[in-house]
Amino acid sequence: MTLIQLEPHPDEPVHGYFYRYAQALGLSDIKSFLKGASLTPKVSYTPEQIESLATNLLLDAEWLQGRNPGSSHPNPLYALRFQRSKLSPVCPLCIAEAAYCRAAWDHDLVTACTRHGIELVDRCESCDELITRDRQCLLSCRCCGFDLRTSAVVAATTGDLAISALLASENVQARGLLPAGLSTGPAPDDAGDFLNYLASHLQVQLVAGTIAQPESNRRARRPKDLSESKSEVKRIWSVLDEWPRNFESFMRERIRTGTGRSVSDRLGNWVNVYFRQFDPERYEFFSDVLTQTLSQHFDGHLERFFRTKELKRTRSKEWYTASEVASALNSTPGLVTAAVEERRLAGRLHAGALRYVTVHRDTIDAIKQERSNYLTASEARSVLGISKSLLQRLVNAGVLAETIKSEMPPLVLGKFRLPDLQAFQQRLVGSARLRRVAEEYLVGLQDICAKRGLSEAQLATVYIDIAEGRVRAVKRVVGSVGVSGLRFDLREIQERLTFESHEPMLLKYDLVNYGGWKADDVKAWIKGGFLEIRREKRGDKWVEHVPLSSLIKFMTQYCVLSDASESLGTSTNYLLKTLQPAKIEAATSPISGRRPARGLLVENRELIRGAQLRKASLKALADRHCRPDKGASSACVGSFIMNSAG
Repeated sequence: MTLIQLEPHPDEPVHGYFYRYAQALGLSDIKSFLKGASLTPKVSYTPEQIESLATNLLLDAEWLQGRNPGSSHPNPLYALRFQRSKLSPVCPLCIAEAAYCRAAWDHDLVTACTRHGIELVDRCESCDELITRDRQCLLSCRCCGFDLRTSAVVAATTGDLAISALLASENVQARGLLPAGLSTGPAPDDAGDFLNYLASHLQVQLVAGTIAQPESNRRARRPKDLSESKSEVKRIWSVLDEWPRNFESFMRERIRTGTGRSVSDRLGNWVNVYFRQFDPERYEFFSDVLTQTLSQHFDGHLERFFRTKELKRTRSKEWYTASEVASALNSTPGLVTAAVEERRLAGRLHAGALRYVTVHRDTIDAIKQERSNYLTASEARSVLGISKSLLQRLVNAGVLAETIKSEMPPLVLGKFRLPDLQAFQQRLVGSARLRRVAEEYLVGLQDICAKRGLSEAQLATVYIDIAEGRVRAVKRVVGSVGVSGLRFDLREIQERLTFESHEPMLLKYDLVNYGGWKADDVKAWIKGGFLEIRREKRGDKWVEHVPLSSLIKFMTQYCVLSDASESLGTSTNYLLKTLQPAKIEAATSPISGRRPARGLLVENRELIRGAQLRKASLKALADRHCRPDKGASSACVGSFIMNSAG
């Protein structure tokens, strides 16, 4: 495709720029334009697609990414949650001045043009058809050809102008009527979420001099057209207009008519939702009116509420009670107290008639950090892009490890470590060897199941082979999540199963009886992925076998330190210490990246590398300890290794 130089406008969205580019090239619409890059029009593009677009269009990737809607975009106009995917309203006067789309028009809660003070138009004045993003002309209706620049203009309300100016971070007269913090300057990145919260929970309707109650359990819907967007903005403005009069009236009415002793019981769950979803310091105007009104008019229990509020807003406080910690971590005071008493959680235990515990702020922050590394089964499936049944099969096969409760940090709920999941994904993606394979032979992880005629033992074997790189992906679907887009060659899987079915197998207890190794050491090697196994289900029990090829590979790759230390008459820790000057460390697990808790191993090639560091002293060492007529004994070889490494 021969490209032209087309400068984007500062307030132009990505899809609007693509539309102008398509017109400049003589194409009918965006779809035809993106077809040359093997893409389809989207509300938001992946980083890989952004890089591809930047390369093909000779654009700055940062410019594209800065205007690409996302779930956590710093500009509230590009919040993905509020992007209009089908509707594309316009300002008749704006397109008459300059024929291009404005980014603000794509936001669900933007209903007015702040430049001209008029309402946006989302329907053709002639045929009443909606104006959509897939249109072929910006200036006219795609159905009847009506010139949209001649549409009748309607003056926008103050509320529409104020909310639209807030989201666009524009300083116009109507925005000055908003509360302090929202009336000037850049809008908060979660401004759309806050406005949606007001529309969902706190809409105030003055009916015959009384305050109408909000709809029960109402959730703000995505507006289908501009009229529904205006209804949402009207609800928002009913709270913010003449701030804080309407909000105070709403709260006093709820306090008077509600029942219960706690704040949430009397006022409703919207109070908890606010403190859970938003930063009270960012929306200080709202927090101050809320707490002031409660202090003056609420006659129930305020202690817990104010403790929670202080916990979220005050950074000078260092120690927190069990109730405050539980509130911050979404736990219970009993679990916090028990964790401190059992010394699983750092804290102070205060004895007396009323025994209680306190926890330092740094400990709370550390727990929050630990929690981010542990995911529930549902979160783990979202990261990897797999189903519940596949996750369980991977766990059963030993490919993914579930952390047992005794090994988890205190007050942590998830059983799957995020680094383990990321390492698993990186291994599978990184080991992929892409090649052309007929479509009928391609199979994804989700499809490797009993429906393929594989037994549970064979499934475990396949998953282990894939996890350890013996079976590699041959294709990856673009834009897939986690490992869901990896495809494997079914013929390769079947060939390995055919070969392994004839291979001699040993029980792990055979290694204990004939190899002299401890059972716990063998279990640690299996769990860490040092020693490959095959699992077979017999009845209700799983039986683990060690293939002969796996044992040979293990013995040729690793040296068991307990064997070496026993033959040399020393301890494993001392032997490992003597190897440290040569930078020889215990082998780490290919699965977890950590060395086993038992049965330490050292790679044989590392011992040879360490021995090469002191070539000059090898001959003298051999002459001193080994007589030529008898050769080198096993003890001499061990001393040789230790001294050469030390």
